[in-house]
Amino acid sequence: MNYSYLSNLDYNAGIYIRLSQEDKDKKYESDSESVTNQKDILRTYCKNNGFNLVGEYVDDGYSGTNFDRPGFTKMIEDIKDKKINLVIVKDLSRLGRDHVMTGYYIETYFPENKVRFISIVENYDSMKNQASNDSSTFIIACNDYYSKQNSLKIRNVLDSKRKDGKFIGSKPCYGYKRDPNDKGHLIPDPEVSKYVKMIFEWRSNNIGISEIATRLTNMGAPTPAAYKNLPTSSRVIEKNKWTIHAVHNILQNRMYTGDMVQHTQTNISYKSKKKVTLDESLWIIVEDTHEPLVDKNTFMLINKKLKIKTDLILKEKDLKEY
Repeated sequence: MNYSYLSNLDYNAGIYIRLSQEDKDKKYESDSESVTNQKDILRTYCKNNGFNLVGEYVDDGYSGTNFDRPGFTKMIEDIKDKKINLVIVKDLSRLGRDHVMTGYYIETYFPENKVRFISIVENYDSMKNQASNDSSTFIIACNDYYSKQNSLKIRNVLDSKRKDGKFIGSKPCYGYKRDPNDKGHLIPDPEVSKYVKMIFEWRSNNIGISEIATRLTNMGAPTPAAYKNLPTSSRVIEKNKWTIHAVHNILQNRMYTGDMVQHTQTNISYKSKKKVTLDESLWIIVEDTHEPLVDKNTFMLINKKLKIKTDLILKEKDLKEY
């Protein structure tokens, strides 16, 4: 069957719906961009044009700057399995806001896989030679520019809050929780803050880190990973078993002195989830923003000892290699 001469009835359509968190936060756009509204528009379009609607793919709360989305991934799988040969979106920004990848799918991937692509708002139809198609490259670039500017605005707002000593993050460090009356303020978590205090007290009394880890495991203290329900390394056999690394991280975390330490990492770009560690000079630190779990003098003495021990280990290693 020649794909260029298919009738509308021969098209098995998949409608793609995407709504980012940023779109949800914009009250003036929420009605027009909502998942329900997009579905209604796309279903009506299929019905009015006689397309056979066989798949609906939804990504609710996903950014358009990358294509690592479950709904989009499922749609690509169905394209590979020849279940759909037509993709319809409300507008080009719903498909994506990264001009490189969006352009790749529209101009390369879909044509190579004999998939027709339609964007309703821009009147774009890959099977029709029309003037409105020519503007798609410009529109895709504008969508990408919008994402970049939006990312910068969000980053500036978050940095402003960080400089005011407000906690910005998904989960506070082990031992703290958000203040229910002020989400940007941290208060000690009564369930686990006692273990943090024990760690600093034991270490200040020269109890070894390995022994501290053993004591915590034996008393059934929840590990940071277990308490926050975080994924662990495949090398970690028991999630509730304390490691030297976990204890060491707590002993080195300045947050426990009552200082807010943030912006220690950043995404390599607004399109990537990959993070890089920033130089300490770029960290945003605001002193005395929350109740400490260890006094600053004790913290400094412990970390001075840790540094001396680390330097000795490195020196011994260098001598052995020499």
